[in-house]
Amino acid sequence: MPAYFLLNGQYFNPDRTAMRPYREHVQATMAAYGGCYRRSPAHRIEVLEGAWHPRALGMVEFPTFAQAKAWYDSPEYAPLKAIRLANARNDTILIDALADDEPIEAAPPYTDDARARVLAFLAAAERAGVPPDRFHPGVPIEAVRAAAAQAATPPAPPAGAAVPAAEALDRIEALLPALEREGRQRVMARCQELDALADA
Repeated sequence: MPAYFLLNGQYFNPDRTAMRPYREHVQATMAAYGGCYRRSPAHRIEVLEGAWHPRALGMVEFPTFAQAKAWYDSPEYAPLKAIRLANARNDTILIDALADDEPIEAAPPYTDDARARVLAFLAAAERAGVPPDRFHPGVPIEAVRAAAAQAATPPAPPAGAAVPAAEALDRIEALLPALEREGRQRVMARCQELDALADA
């Protein structure tokens, strides 16, 4: 039963050459575990429903879920993963799938117990105000709530209150992946202006 990585990527480093070692070597590491690209970010995407607008959607196929996980956690991929994480933000999932000759009936059974656990989780999440994108099957609702609270943006300080430099830097770094190239360039230009004023 094949498995697929789906990666929705967004560069935050304007220097695209920093990803060159990744692009040049990643396919060899995937091939060692039976993996290969099934699409590139240049392939067509058309959003038909919902608010999901992937920027650069990658798709990698492996013969099995276990082989896919083994590659992702492998020592061969580790240095390349570090390069990717240092230059791009990716929403990444790994999914099981059916082989070409397998009917839907060959999929693992979705038991009544499993359905009941999912429905109970979703009901608890809804009561707790946990967004649907924080859903993680098998994780206790308390852990999901804690993760959602941690991911929430900290409240802005009162007007006129000074923000510690380290906290301000953390906020800026957290915002950078959400900016388009023009926005990042504006931030960099403003930093250069401030440096010039400091040196004057």
